[in-house]
Amino acid sequence: MSVIDIFTVTGTWTKRNDLVDVEVIALGAGGGGGSGGTGALSTVIRTGGGGGGGGAWNTLFWPASILATMTVTVGVGGAGGADQSGSSSNGNDGSDGTDTTFGTWLRAKAGVKGLAGQNSGVAGTGGAAGAGIVDGAGGAGAASASAGTGGNTGSLSARGGSGGG
Repeated sequence: MSVIDIFTVTGTWTKRNDLVDVEVIALGAGGGGGSGGTGALSTVIRTGGGGGGGGAWNTLFWPASILATMTVTVGVGGAGGADQSGSSSNGNDGSDGTDTTFGTWLRAKAGVKGLAGQNSGVAGTGGAAGAGIVDGAGGAGAASASAGTGGNTGSLSARGGSGGG
């Protein structure tokens, strides 16, 4: 019999006595994208870079090797950069996502924030991808006016999120 525990918020996982194995799949949260700059009508401005996608991690544990209870920390996505209402202002950086963990045994890294677009025509840089299992990292965010890259396919047969642009 399979038992699936899904955590969408931070909580405590409790080991059952009849487990044969414990498979943990964790997804790091993505970074927030940067906001765009503002400028006069004839000024070249750029949008902010997309936030990096969170990494994925998948591990199988033997029940005897882990504690009776484990703290599960669910990562939170980074906020997007605040908008600008001024007539000639640079945008604002987004914020980094946070990691997802299963006790101290497993950590899926979060994506990094996208940087602000500039009113001088400089594109916001995309955020870096979160690390995960081999070939299971999230996608890096893209600079403005570019498409984000998808993450590599890992043993989860899934890809990390693409950054915006």
